[in-house]
Amino acid sequence: MKPKPLRFTAEVNLSTFSLSARTITGTITMFGVPSSDSRIIEAGAITPRDPLTRVKLLIDHDPTQPVGYMMELSQTDTQADATFYIPAGDAGDAALQSAQDGLRDGLSVGLISAADGYTFDDFGNLTVTKAEMYETSLVAIPAFQDAQVTTVAAALAASQKGENSMKTSAEIAAALAAGTITQAQAEQLTAGLTPVRPVAPAEFTAGPELSPAPSAPAFTMPRPKSLDSVTRTVSAAMATGNTREILAALEDVVPADDAGQGYIGREDWMGQLWAATKTGRPWIDSFGVPRQLTSMKVKGWQWDVRPKPAKYSGGKAAVPSNKPKTKPVESTAERWAGGWDIDRIYIDLGDPAFLTDFWTAATLEYQLDSDFDIATKILAAATEPTEVDGITPIVDTTVMGAIVGAATSLRRIGASMDYVTLAEDLFEEYAALKITDLPAWLANAIGGVSLTQGTASIGELSIRADEHMDAGTIAAYDKRAATVSEKSPFQVQALDVSRGGVDLGFYSYGGVTINDPRAIVLRTVA
Repeated sequence: MKPKPLRFTAEVNLSTFSLSARTITGTITMFGVPSSDSRIIEAGAITPRDPLTRVKLLIDHDPTQPVGYMMELSQTDTQADATFYIPAGDAGDAALQSAQDGLRDGLSVGLISAADGYTFDDFGNLTVTKAEMYETSLVAIPAFQDAQVTTVAAALAASQKGENSMKTSAEIAAALAAGTITQAQAEQLTAGLTPVRPVAPAEFTAGPELSPAPSAPAFTMPRPKSLDSVTRTVSAAMATGNTREILAALEDVVPADDAGQGYIGREDWMGQLWAATKTGRPWIDSFGVPRQLTSMKVKGWQWDVRPKPAKYSGGKAAVPSNKPKTKPVESTAERWAGGWDIDRIYIDLGDPAFLTDFWTAATLEYQLDSDFDIATKILAAATEPTEVDGITPIVDTTVMGAIVGAATSLRRIGASMDYVTLAEDLFEEYAALKITDLPAWLANAIGGVSLTQGTASIGELSIRADEHMDAGTIAAYDKRAATVSEKSPFQVQALDVSRGGVDLGFYSYGGVTINDPRAIVLRTVA
């Protein structure tokens, strides 16, 4: 059953402003379709905060940049549309102008999911089934491409009665820029403005006098300034609500005045310290950029018997033919996940970068483990020399002999030797080779060895060491021998309000398809 259309309207005193003059209207989200960040919001899942004006309009989901609040909200089974009122001021004018110019004309909702208000489908999409909307943001590129501003009403001109409805110079400048008033009208309106100086509350009247010129440079008082004096100065400025007054007051507080070490002399917090950690996914990267995974099953086919033409004598004789056959190839992807319940105190009172560092650490561990998992599957599928027609394969006694033998095996089936991976003992042997010990083809080739990275090269051939390989083993392969598929890792956060926590989730899916095991050669040096 489709949900009935829902409509919410804010109850405000419309006589305090002209609603139609400063509004932004648009589609804020879509229902039932995946977003660019793998999120699906079900129809009827969103409930706005009550009253509706508590749903703020922000810039880029930044709570320090509010520019308006919601006035109307309507929801159907496919989308949600809303109208926001933008109060007068520099920030509001900039938001209206940016939306009007098409620079920041996308809309994105901010939701808090209920503990039982989300699920995951088989493709890794987060499906929101129950959530509270506390903000919507103007963004340049929305997660849902159809979540866009549709109407911007930014008329700031004076009324037909000649009354000046523009109370600030910013409104007059915006009207002039919009072409609704002339230059002469703008000068006349500006001259008619009554200068207003913010007045601090009575409890601060005995405190320091605020600078009449907010743009004045900072200076150091000749006497030490106590923390109490600093607090009174800044508090008086904050009470005015004038941003420039606040900045001017803060500029007056310099480290030289801080005799009580309220602003200096504290512990120096460095955040997360460096620690040696392996990075990168050499095995996965050697097979190219992972194919984007769209299902847990990956299917393909190969020739079991190829179509084979033969010599033909002509003369209307029967044309040669054979019976071509194909065979299916299938692999199954695997899931990777991690979930952590983090106490809010680490976020609210701790390092602001904590969640970023947490996610980075989880991603790094996933990269290392997933690379090792793919390597294990590749080596398990590799082809080793076997006895053919009673002939025992040649035993490799040197690392160079093993490399040449692997190249020969690949060449015979029409494959290329793109990568060679050596056990660490063999890499040490290879790195210690002298020019006089090398065959002519290698001695004359352009290449080199990096002991710090554990890599080497011979022309276009890449060689590297891997501590996970058994001692004395070498793997050589064509980069087309396997295909890695992966759904890139994504992060999910949910607020556990009842227990004061933040649930952080990590999810990814991936696997490998062996295209031709003959093109992966494993040899052992005796």
